[in-house]
Parts: sequence; structure tokens; C-alpha cells
Amino acid sequence: MFMNRAVLTKLPLFLCLLLVAESQAKAYVDPGSGAAYYQIFLIGIVGVLFRVKRLATWFKSRKSATAPDNGRS
Repeated sequence: MFMNRAVLTKLPLFLCLLLVAESQAKAYVDPGSGAAYYQIFLIGIVGVLFRVKRLATWFKSRKSATAPDNGRS
């Protein structure tokens, strides 16, 4: 076995404690980076909406192609 069972059961607790532990952030955040993050977020939303639209049209075209004709022309 790759990891001990005791390690695997305590790992989620350790990760939660690591996330809640306080420490001083010694980092610099560029003022313009907020705008870049905002643009990346908006581009991601537009990309997802574009993909959903393409999938919807693909499903509609596939549904209409498999629909029975019923002898009408």
C-alpha cells in the first residue's frame, strides 16, 4: 500500500488546519492585477456561454436529423 491508512484519515484534517492557520502575508499585489483577474473571469464566463450555445445547437440539429419524417414533404 502506498500510504498508511492512518495518514489518509488524518490528511483532510491536516489540510483544513493548514487553510485556517493565520500567517502574515509577505507579498506584493500589483494594483493592475485586479483588472487582469476581472478580465480573465469575464473571458471565462463568455467562453463557457459560447460552448453551451454551441452544444445546444449541436443537440438541436442532431434531434432534428433523427426526427421521423412521417411521409410529409
